[in-house]
Amino acid sequence: MAGGNGREDDKGTTLELGGKQYTLSPINLNVLIGVEEELGCSLTEIGEEYRKNEAKVLRTWVWLLLRENHPELTKEDVGRLIGLSDLARVAEVVHDGIMRVVNG
Repeated sequence: MAGGNGREDDKGTTLELGGKQYTLSPINLNVLIGVEEELGCSLTEIGEEYRKNEAKVLRTWVWLLLRENHPELTKEDVGRLIGLSDLARVAEVVHDGIMRVVNG
């Protein structure tokens, strides 16, 4: 899941937020189930949900990807870490990870 100023290794992608390095886990089945549960929609509906609630969906993905390596972070913490100037960069990192899973 590299890209968007993220650095990928075996444990995931390192991403700087708020001046601190965080590690996003690779997308796995638990993350996908978490997205479905948190957003209340199936994976096939996530694109439509993203178009309607972009900020909520992005925060959910980032929180779920951070949870394995940073279990102390709440969704609200993640929302505070992602500043408006970070949105495009963070969205790119998440998108790259999703595309890596989709394209195998």
